[in-house]
Amino acid sequence: MRRRVFFSIALLALGGACRRDEARAARVRAEKALLERQIEGLRELVAAAQARTLLKSEQFLIGADEATVQGLIAATLPQERVIANRFRVRLERAEARFRSSQGVVVLKGRASPVQSADTFVDLTLEGGLDDVVIDQRSGTLVAKIAIYHLEVQRAAAAGAEGSAIRALAEALGRERLDELSELVPPLQIPIRLEQSIAFDGFEEGPVSAGAGTLPVTASVARVLALAGRLWVVLDVGAGPWRATRRTGS
Repeated sequence: MRRRVFFSIALLALGGACRRDEARAARVRAEKALLERQIEGLRELVAAAQARTLLKSEQFLIGADEATVQGLIAATLPQERVIANRFRVRLERAEARFRSSQGVVVLKGRASPVQSADTFVDLTLEGGLDDVVIDQRSGTLVAKIAIYHLEVQRAAAAGAEGSAIRALAEALGRERLDELSELVPPLQIPIRLEQSIAFDGFEEGPVSAGAGTLPVTASVARVLALAGRLWVVLDVGAGPWRATRRTGS
């Protein structure tokens, strides 16, 4: 009997060690992927600097620090949504880090089965800013937060992990990350870009100029995350000039 009990305890300990190894391996893979993106981003920056194309004369540079972006994301929280008709996920806290050419966004919250709110785990989602574009209607910068790693902090009772919690953690680990990305609404950076410059015209003695508007176009050329700030390089163009007809002329 003692041998059976010892054997059962050994199996439980081995299972727990395997799960810890799996979680550690997942963390290592996520960190490796982030480092690879950082290295590739730094290579691109060095190449652009050597070619003197990092910032061209027709481009415009705007920036936002970590605290500003983190505050903008936090203002949209908490967010709660049911994923795959099985899990209720609630995100409550956010952190933004802009270092080594990569922007990292960390979101923390809690997940539980839809049918059992008493069973829950704490989870951390890691991602980055993706698809940074200019909203042509509002003239603001808009970015999607793409999730690329999920880490579950498993709850435990009396030193042993409950089977329901373990099953929840494993099921969440198999969930598609693109569906988790839908938890967070697009980030809107309130930097307004005017779409045209209006000129009223003037008549001063022998000199006169007609009224008109000069259309301005802008698009995102490059996004950089360096030294705690998010830098967005914009391609800016103008024209052609559009004359405004005067009333009664």
